[in-house]
Amino acid sequence: MKTTGASEPDEAGHAARFLPFVRSDRVELVATVVLSIAAILTAWSVFQGGKWGGVESFQLAAANAARTESVRADNTANEQALADITMFDNWLLALQEDFDTGLIRRDDPLDAHPEAVSSFFYRHMRDEFKPAIEAWVATNPFRSLGVEESSLLPYEMDEYQLAARQEAIRLASVAEGHVEDARESNDTSDAYVFTAVLFATVLFFAAVSGKMEDRRNRMIVLTLGILVLLGTSIFLVTLPIDF
Repeated sequence: MKTTGASEPDEAGHAARFLPFVRSDRVELVATVVLSIAAILTAWSVFQGGKWGGVESFQLAAANAARTESVRADNTANEQALADITMFDNWLLALQEDFDTGLIRRDDPLDAHPEAVSSFFYRHMRDEFKPAIEAWVATNPFRSLGVEESSLLPYEMDEYQLAARQEAIRLASVAEGHVEDARESNDTSDAYVFTAVLFATVLFFAAVSGKMEDRRNRMIVLTLGILVLLGTSIFLVTLPIDF
């Protein structure tokens, strides 16, 4: 009985001596887990930040291409408009002569008289310009000896629509859309870089906690790292993913 009674205090003392080491091992285990998770999430954030940076580059390249095509289409529209204006001026001059010679009546300036020079110019107008000419003639601009000053010119009317101009506007809108997408991709990339920085901070806290001798300080630093890890992980889940 005496032998048994003596061994029980020895076992209790042995457990008491090793209890601090058991608690220390638990803290180190938690720190190791935090380090592992933070390292993985840091790598993921860096990977996604790079991917979204690449997406931004592609979107900016697409915006530049669309903007270049828009400028080209707009230049084409300007050339077509210049050609239409020149043809209209020549048609008016020829039409005035045809009025004077009686080949064309003022109430029917689009008469396709075979000997009228104005008919030649009208036939060689661009198809996009003819609807505007017809709408302009419908306003009866030749009520007097000349063109009524109050009349809009054909290329000032709503009927004058250039496909190249519309295409330039469309492409400009496409370019703006790509720029907006690139801006969003840049924001996403920045957000991933920010999370990588926060996860690196968690790595720092977890690593420093293992260097501290005071258990209370180790727990405080490690808890701070865990809180940053949880908050950053929640924010990371809300970010879009690109593969």
